[in-house]
Amino acid sequence: MKHNKFVQMSVVFVLSALSALSALCAVSADAAISPLAGLVIMLDPGHGGEDSGAVGSGGLKEATVNLRVARYLRQLLTADGATILMTREQDETVSLQKRVDMAKQRKPDLFVSIHHNASLGKTKTNRGEIYFNALDDGLPLQLANEMSRELGNSRLASGSFVIPGGYFVLRNNSVPALLTEASYISMPENEKALSTGRALTKEALVFRQAIRKVFDHPTMRVEIISKNPAPTSSPFFNLIISADRPIAKADIAFEDGQSVPLGFNKLPSIGSVYNLFNMKPLQAGEHFLRMTFHGGDGSISTQRKMTVQVHLPISEAVLLPIASYIPEGFNGIFPVRLLLKDENGNVNQQALPFQIEWDSKNVNGKTRSDGQALAEIELDGTERGSIELKATVDGHQAASTRIAIRHPNKAFILGRVSTNLTMEGLEKTRIRYGSDRLAITGPGGYFFCELPNIFRNLDIMIQPPAGYAAERRRIRTEGKMVSTPEIVLAPVAPELLGKKIAILADRSQDDWIRPMIRLFMQGGARIIRLRTPPGKESLPSSHTKDESPSELKGPAAGAIAEANRQSDLDLLLSIKRDDVSAVTFRHYYKSPKGIALGKAIASFLDHARLQPRAVVTEGSDYELGHTGATALIVALPRHTPPNITASVADALYKVLTMKPARSTSAK
Repeated sequence: MKHNKFVQMSVVFVLSALSALSALCAVSADAAISPLAGLVIMLDPGHGGEDSGAVGSGGLKEATVNLRVARYLRQLLTADGATILMTREQDETVSLQKRVDMAKQRKPDLFVSIHHNASLGKTKTNRGEIYFNALDDGLPLQLANEMSRELGNSRLASGSFVIPGGYFVLRNNSVPALLTEASYISMPENEKALSTGRALTKEALVFRQAIRKVFDHPTMRVEIISKNPAPTSSPFFNLIISADRPIAKADIAFEDGQSVPLGFNKLPSIGSVYNLFNMKPLQAGEHFLRMTFHGGDGSISTQRKMTVQVHLPISEAVLLPIASYIPEGFNGIFPVRLLLKDENGNVNQQALPFQIEWDSKNVNGKTRSDGQALAEIELDGTERGSIELKATVDGHQAASTRIAIRHPNKAFILGRVSTNLTMEGLEKTRIRYGSDRLAITGPGGYFFCELPNIFRNLDIMIQPPAGYAAERRRIRTEGKMVSTPEIVLAPVAPELLGKKIAILADRSQDDWIRPMIRLFMQGGARIIRLRTPPGKESLPSSHTKDESPSELKGPAAGAIAEANRQSDLDLLLSIKRDDVSAVTFRHYYKSPKGIALGKAIASFLDHARLQPRAVVTEGSDYELGHTGATALIVALPRHTPPNITASVADALYKVLTMKPARSTSAK
């Protein structure tokens, strides 16, 4: 009986093993037949409908070719087990915003935008170009390299380059994104080939093969065990990260480029669990992290973004009256500054609700993100002795102060400086009065000064922040003891005030770039100077020649990626010396603002009879089309006299400070 029981157990074990082996073989067979099973890919045939894209000399439309390649690629990837989504199924108009919205809603594992190139000049070489999202150098870069390699080996193009891209569907995409330019439809021999199914299916096969190679190792699945944003009440954060396999390398950086050192350690637990932490304290506020993880097996994760919200405890708040006391009988607004502090005595930069109470009255508000606020206390003149202010911040009593009320024995001046554009107060305005006295406006533009004598008129020197001109003013006190003057200033250049302008130029241009930047800043513009990497000072002018891969990428690539991290950038000016005979303004062909700006500057220079003359033209410079801001190339002849650069700088300033013409269109 025991022997029979042993035999039965052995049979069961063998059958179980065979069943498991059969299941494993089935899985292996399925994996071989469907290597992309579970993968969701969104294909984006570029252009379409009203936008035909490039058109070959024989009339072949790029939009048509893009759609045909996408359809072939869909069939191939579907056969490999992937789920394929399309941004358009036919010759229809689909906006760029709608394309990225589709990706955001459906959350595919990959977004591939399919295009075919055209040149503004005579292109000798039919090269391929694979653009990856320059803000995500993880999976998109890995796949771009593989696509470029396969494309170069296919002989569909004489060579293929990988280029950091900032096109709309790349820089605004929430998933790993690439844009392909497999060949030049503007070359007659290529247009002829692209009219055939053979070339298009071959192109689709190239992209399929690259996708299969990259996803031969499934994408590393990473989970950040925290809600996003991740709150912390300490200047140090600690994030727990779990992966479906060991992490061999972690690329982690702050979005704003701050150099706070980070630590990344494996936790002594079962599985691949790690903790990410900062090794130097962070200020209060929001901090944005970008993370990509690599496995030892060659796998890579999609880029993950995490916001860390540092909410430091309000250990102290300070109430600072703008004036040192309240004059008896004062009827009006008495300003008080609220300042949040952390446990180390530093400014606690948080936006938090507050309430200030006095004499059964209160005022509510919210501190700015820099941890400061202005509270305007309304007084009716009946107050006597003193008033006590109590501040509650985020529901907790945080500060109190008592302000004396007394008869002034000096001239008491509580003034305010504001702008005529919004009537908001101008901070950091220097008020010089008397022989050597100084007051500086704070939140709300308020300032306070006292003089030992009563004047009918007080002459002051106003030195406002950038964008406003210094001027002398006379405060008329009419011999009164208490005065509350309101000083309203007009900006030097309203159209330039507050504009955020990025300037890309190598150091050889500094002799005239710096004076131009100072001029812009005096007009109130916020300037970001984008630098090219050391040793790569010369910016390539155009992609109409037979460039090398390094020239195609351009030393501007990193600078343009930095520009794209500036979400509120208004304008990008790229200044370069070039092989041109005229002062040339190049714009992106789809940029109405760039075209208008270039024409306006050229017209201004024409009226000034500039020699050499100014011309406006379309450009294929890397900087154009790869940023969300309006971009303009300012190309000067290599040997330009100083008076020419000064004229160009003056024209740029004058045009940027001009009021836009009123439209007469009925639209």
